[in-house]
Amino acid sequence: MTTTNMMRSTVNGEVGGGGGEDDDDASDTTTITTLHTSSHDTQLLLALLLSCHQLLHLLRLRRRRRRLLLHLHHHRMCRSLFARARALLRPHRRFWMAPQSQHWWEFVVQEGFADVDWLREFRMRRATFERLCSLVAADVAPAAAFVRKPVDTRKRVAIAIFKLATGAEYRVVGKLFGVSKTTVHRYLYRVCRCVCHLLLRHSVHLPALEEARAISERFCKQHVLPQVFGCIGSTHIPVLAPRLGSRDYANRNQWPSIILQTIVDDTLRFRNIYVGVPGNTHHATAFHMSDLYKNPDRLPKATIDMKGVDVPLMIVGEPAFPLLPWLMKIYAEKHLTNEREVYNTHINAILVKVEQAFVKLKGRWRILLKRSDVHHMFMPTVVATCCVLHNLCEEQY
Repeated sequence: MTTTNMMRSTVNGEVGGGGGEDDDDASDTTTITTLHTSSHDTQLLLALLLSCHQLLHLLRLRRRRRRLLLHLHHHRMCRSLFARARALLRPHRRFWMAPQSQHWWEFVVQEGFADVDWLREFRMRRATFERLCSLVAADVAPAAAFVRKPVDTRKRVAIAIFKLATGAEYRVVGKLFGVSKTTVHRYLYRVCRCVCHLLLRHSVHLPALEEARAISERFCKQHVLPQVFGCIGSTHIPVLAPRLGSRDYANRNQWPSIILQTIVDDTLRFRNIYVGVPGNTHHATAFHMSDLYKNPDRLPKATIDMKGVDVPLMIVGEPAFPLLPWLMKIYAEKHLTNEREVYNTHINAILVKVEQAFVKLKGRWRILLKRSDVHHMFMPTVVATCCVLHNLCEEQY
């Protein structure tokens, strides 16, 4: 009995010990469940806080956008009020385009002008004017699409020619042709650019070899000296000096100008021009800057034998120019022999051709005779245009 009871006690003790371990496992499970539940609640709380923060940020953005829209609306309202006030204070515009009289060009010139009248007003005959219009019509003609009736090609060319021939102000020329002064400015610049682009190389160029020989023969008959196919000279063209650098344009007579250097043949036509150097520059310096001095190979070349000396084709220059194998000038000494005095006499007689050409050029195109309202940077183009038109007129006579 005793042994049996002890065995029962042992079994009961083992069974009792096993029941304690079960209680510990249950308590651990309860703790893990509680922790899992608390972490889940924390995540929910964080998500709720984040969503609240995003909601507040959206509300701030909406308020800011609303304030910007109100500010823009207020700004537009103010601009509208200012525009209405300015429109009320501005004087009423009576017309879109000021009425201009077209009578002088439409009726007096085109219907009643003879060649004498064309020479007096435009410095060229009507036939020469029509030829010029046909040469530049492609670049001067109005565009195909327009809002109102454009100025025709002949009138555009006539406006530019009249401005060059008289040197009148833009306002005076515009009133005479029935256009605004800005229109006169536009067509003057356009026609001058077209003439220089299309006609300069064909009208003002050095003679070919056969032509140079023919010119030298005519010079020899008139002035004895052989192998002379042209004479070179320079003149000053008045310009409107710029504010900055005006001293560079003041010549020795103290008025602003640019230098025009030309070669003239026996018919007073210009064969080579170089224009645009400021008037304060010496003529010899301007000559050294020209393409003629830098590229003498362009000159016609032919020699004749005179007492065992090969004499080339040459041009005659003023005393300011240097003595070159292809350029002759007078003797500058005071005491000369009879032979040198006779030589100087013939050289000066040839140089008269240059002065005559300049007199004709400035007398025909009065814009070169006095200071005009053309910008000084565009004045070389105007001078080149006048030289081309001078040759064109001389060809027609």
